Amino acid sequence: MLNNFKKKEKTPRNPVFFDKISRMYRVVKIFWACLPGIFAFSCRPKPPTTPSSPELDFFVGAYTDQIGLSGQQAKGITRLMLDSSGADRLPPRSDSGLVNPSFLTLSADRRFLYAVEETGPDGPDSTGHLRAYAVEAGGLRLLNRQSTHGFAPCHVQTDRANRFAFVANYGGGVAMFPIGPDGSLAMASDVQRPAGQGPHPRQEGPHPHAAFLTPDERFLYVPDLGADRIYIYQIDTVAGRLIPADPAFCALRPGTGPRHLAFHPTLPFVYVIHELDNTITQLRRDAENGQLSVLSSLSTLPEGTEEASFCADIHLTPDGRYLYGSNRGHDSLVGFRIDPATGQLTLLGHTPVRGSFPRNFAIHPDGKWLLVANQKSDNIVAFRIQEDGVLAFQWERSSPVPVCIQFF
Repeated sequence: MLNNFKKKEKTPRNPVFFDKISRMYRVVKIFWACLPGIFAFSCRPKPPTTPSSPELDFFVGAYTDQIGLSGQQAKGITRLMLDSSGADRLPPRSDSGLVNPSFLTLSADRRFLYAVEETGPDGPDSTGHLRAYAVEAGGLRLLNRQSTHGFAPCHVQTDRANRFAFVANYGGGVAMFPIGPDGSLAMASDVQRPAGQGPHPRQEGPHPHAAFLTPDERFLYVPDLGADRIYIYQIDTVAGRLIPADPAFCALRPGTGPRHLAFHPTLPFVYVIHELDNTITQLRRDAENGQLSVLSSLSTLPEGTEEASFCADIHLTPDGRYLYGSNRGHDSLVGFRIDPATGQLTLLGHTPVRGSFPRNFAIHPDGKWLLVANQKSDNIVAFRIQEDGVLAFQWERSSPVPVCIQFF
């Protein structure tokens, strides 16, 4: 009887269908296996957000014994960290307790800051001072200070290894200071007191206005406003001494009043700005013996200018294509194009600084920003340096009696 029954045939399997089912199963299995990890990651607390680095990070030195037009008095040294619009990326930080930090410089590694205290014989101190600070996250920490052995120190520079600092005293004298590994200053190892005078009423005696190391750091150039000279010193780093070169100075036209200078980054030229006759002089530099020779001079003012004006600061762009100088009184920046072969200057024009008495300005290391410190109008003004060297105004902000800008 059973043999009469035919065996029921099986329905053939659909391989495509079962393959899809199998793959779906594997996906679901993996998802459930990973779910605890996904849940734990999503519940993990997020790290605290920190503001991105400011586009413009710089220190401002100011006169603390003056009340600005805004009625405000500067506290001392202020650090500003701004975005490209001039808005604070981080709150300003001010360090007080010092008098007239009119010039600042940073060590090459940016760990230390040095500031002169520009005090004169009518002030509370019998001498000017140089202060050393450690640059820390919370602000500046004072390391120590030393006498500059002269009144009204107005400029300071350190070498790249941060072994020595060099200070010019407007009241007379150039001082050299050894620097310790911790950034602190030893007593001056040498003080040079050049002599000289000029025909202008303000040239009754020597007035060293700056102290600049040559690019190879073998020589120190000291523009002397009172003597119409650039004094040249060879630097003895073993003995910590300044040795007058032979000849000891480069003589400039009487009554010019050399104030600051700038080196071309690739060509053997130096450019000096003169406070008393509002000119810029191009000089050739002999790298071997440090000697300087005068080539040419140009006015910093438009033709026919009659108002009283006094030059102050001078800087080149990092690529050596453009030069700018500040006019206090005319209240402008003069711009020049630099010939890439001869170093000669061609006038670009004059840009109003949107303030009064531009004592100091600084060019950002990227060569795109120029910031001006307007001493008598209590403001800092920012310009973009365009491809053709023309300055384009960007923003301005209040700052009591600013006289020095040092990019971090």
